[in-house]
Amino acid sequence: MKKVDESYYKTQKLMLAKVDHTALREQAERRAEEERQFAAEHAALAPEFVLGLRHHTVWEKMKVSLSCVIQGAPSPLIKWYKDGVQIQPTAVPGKYTIENKIGLQILEISRCSPEDSGE
Repeated sequence: MKKVDESYYKTQKLMLAKVDHTALREQAERRAEEERQFAAEHAALAPEFVLGLRHHTVWEKMKVSLSCVIQGAPSPLIKWYKDGVQIQPTAVPGKYTIENKIGLQILEISRCSPEDSGE
């Protein structure tokens, strides 16, 4: 009789383990599907201006910060231009500072002059 009881409990334990394994597998499959859907939704988003540039009026020799918010996936590479020419902060040391703070793009111009004006 003891042998039958042991066999019964072993069988029951195996069945419970199999049920737990099946439940874990289903849970893992659901999670993987959710991740695939999330990745598909966020895989490629065209860059877009969430908050565009504003017009600024600045006195000569003052500092101005131009900023905008851009989002996209993968994260877009932003370049600032003035009259069709890319702004290089190293060309005039201390004049331009470019920052990227997780989508917030900032161009800071110190010591503004009339030549810095643009459309």
